[in-house]
Amino acid sequence: MLDREAAMRADKRLTNRLAVARLRFVDACIENIDFAAHRGLDRRNTLSLAQGAWLKAHENLIITGQTEPAS
Repeated sequence: MLDREAAMRADKRLTNRLAVARLRFVDACIENIDFAAHRGLDRRNTLSLAQGAWLKAHENLIITGQTEPAS
């Protein structure tokens, strides 16, 4: 019962944070990246970064560049 309560509280915190963030694409995920588009993304490098080894190694990651197509 305690585990269920802790899980419910964690879910509620996450739900509240996502609501406050007002994310534009709430269902966005790494698997949905279109590597066919000519943006210069390297599939192998991007998926490697998604594994999170840089987090475990206590390294920083800076991503620069345009985030959406120009209008």
